[in-house]
Amino acid sequence: MSQKGSRLPFSSLSVVVPCFNEDANVIEIHRRITSLCRELPLECELIFVDDGSSDNTWKCIVELASTDSAVRGVRLSRNFGQQEALLAGLESSRGDLVVTLDADLQDPPEVLPEMITQAEKGAFVVYGRRNRRRHDPILKRFFAASFYAVIRRATGLDIPANTGEFRLARREVINAVLRLREGRPFLRGMFAWVGFTRAYVEYERPERFAGQPKFTFSRSLQLALDAFVSFSALKQRLLFLLGVFVLAFAVAAVLSAGIFGVSDGLNQALFFVLLGSFGAYLVILSFLSNDAPNSQRPNFIVQETVGYS
Repeated sequence: MSQKGSRLPFSSLSVVVPCFNEDANVIEIHRRITSLCRELPLECELIFVDDGSSDNTWKCIVELASTDSAVRGVRLSRNFGQQEALLAGLESSRGDLVVTLDADLQDPPEVLPEMITQAEKGAFVVYGRRNRRRHDPILKRFFAASFYAVIRRATGLDIPANTGEFRLARREVINAVLRLREGRPFLRGMFAWVGFTRAYVEYERPERFAGQPKFTFSRSLQLALDAFVSFSALKQRLLFLLGVFVLAFAVAAVLSAGIFGVSDGLNQALFFVLLGSFGAYLVILSFLSNDAPNSQRPNFIVQETVGYS
C-alpha cells in the first residue's frame, strides 16, 4: 500500500475508518483504499477502529492485518460512539496526513488524491463537502441545515455545512485536536475551534455500499446535543436566566405577600426561602459550569490492537 520516492512535502498517510457492525463493508474499503494507495507516493496505513461490534467486523480486520502489513486494527472495549472511535483512530495514527471517513463508503475514497493535492497547495484541513444530499430523507436534510445554522450562532465557530467526518488534516492539526479534552467530543467543532487554513473538495454522496445505516436519527440528535454541551455558552446563559427568573419570582411573591398582608405563617416563609435559594443556586451554577471539567473519564478504552509493532 505504499510507493517510494515521494515528491510531496509529506511522506506518510493514515486513513482512519470507524466501524460498528460493518463486516459487509470492511473488505471493500480495504480493496478500494489499497488500490488508491498504490498510486500515491506516500507510505500508507489503514486503521480500522472496531467500536464494539457484535458481528464479524473484528475478525475481518484481524484477517486483513495478517495478510497486509499496512492494516492496523483498534478494538474498543464496548460501543462508545462514532466520535470516540474517531478519536481512538486519530490517537493511533502516525501519518503526516490523516484522513477520516465512514465505513459505509458514502464518503468515496476516490476523492483522496484531490484532497492530498489541496494539502500540497497549502491547506491544513481539507473537507469533503457534499454537493447534493439526494439520498437523504427530506427531514434529515432539514435537520442538518437547521443544526448548522443554530450551532454557528450558538458557538461562534465556523463549522462548514454539508460536511461530516470526511476530512484530511495535517499532523499539526491532528496534534492540536488531540490536545483538547472534551467529556463528549464533537470533532467537527474541535477541528473548527483549532482553526488552520482550510479547503474543500466537493463530491456527490453515493448510497451506502452494504448493510444498514448505523447513524440513526436518535444518534444524530445526540451528536447535536453533544455539540451544544461541548462548545456552546448557551447552557450557561439558560441557567443564569432561569436562576434570575426564579429569584425575581421569589422576591415578587414576598413583596406581594407583604403589600397585601397575605401571611400563612412559617410554611409560606419557608417556601419563599427555598425558592429564593434555588434561584441563587442556579445563578451560581451558571458561572461554575463554565469552568468545570466535562468529565474525568476517558473518552474510550482500547481492548486490543492488531498490526502495530
